Amino acid sequence: MVEHEVADRYLAEVIYRLSTTETDEGFVPAEYVDLDTRHLGSIYEGLLEHEFEVAPEAYAAVSEGGNQVWKSAQDALV
Repeated sequence: MVEHEVADRYLAEVIYRLSTTETDEGFVPAEYVDLDTRHLGSIYEGLLEHEFEVAPEAYAAVSEGGNQVWKSAQDALV
C-alpha cells in the first residue's frame, strides 16, 4: 500500500531543472559534456543520499532577501 505519492508534474519539474541551466535568455540544456565522470558520480551519489520526508503541513518556496526559503503555505499567502 502506498501512503504517499509524488505527482508526475513534480518529477517532471525535477528532471527539467536537473537537465537545464538558467541563463539571461532563459533555461537552456545543461552542458554535462564538460563534466568529468567523477563529477557526475558525485552528483548521482548526492541524489541517492537525499532523504525525502512528508511535511506536516503545506509549504511554499518564497523569495526572501534574494534567496529561496521555505515557509508554511499559510504564511506565504499574500
